[in-house]
Amino acid sequence: MRGRRRVPFVADRDLDGGISGQQPGAFGGPHGLHQTEYPDNARRAVIAMCNAIAQWYRPGGPVTEDELVERYVSLALTVVEYRPRAARRPVRA
Repeated sequence: MRGRRRVPFVADRDLDGGISGQQPGAFGGPHGLHQTEYPDNARRAVIAMCNAIAQWYRPGGPVTEDELVERYVSLALTVVEYRPRAARRPVRA
């Protein structure tokens, strides 16, 4: 694809690149909650996974919207190797 027809696709591609080029552990903001060594691949995998929903999901089908969200959040967090921060204890006065 060349010329004017290519411009919108490149713009869309660049918009979803918010984690491109980051170091392992930096993905996920300053807290380093995501430990994947492959942030670009993880980003593309999550986007592709979500795009594929339209191919199989049907309202009123065997999977409810809440189940779909729960499954895909779990899958996305696994792909990016999410690691929650330790809970902070309240400071006693």
